[in-house]
Amino acid sequence: MMDRTFNVRLDRGLGVVVDSKQYGPGADWYGPACSPRTFGHAGFVSSVGFADPENQLVVALAFNGMAEATTHEVRLRATLAAIYQDLGLTPDP
Repeated sequence: MMDRTFNVRLDRGLGVVVDSKQYGPGADWYGPACSPRTFGHAGFVSSVGFADPENQLVVALAFNGMAEATTHEVRLRATLAAIYQDLGLTPDP
């Protein structure tokens, strides 16, 4: 469904957002490497928490400060990519 707050399509379930990266940028809250069963929620340009059952991973991430939205998306994607890569859950680039 279309999320009126974020103006992107997001799959929701019982108060959490389910991995929705198939809908494109802005809907990839948990990064490109998460499994389709990943669920959680994000804070306003500052945090995200999620569980990725297929990879047996739980992430709680809080950044220092609320950056502009584009800056936050860049730092969030880079951090999540690094987490999955460092844990060996994605192929090396």
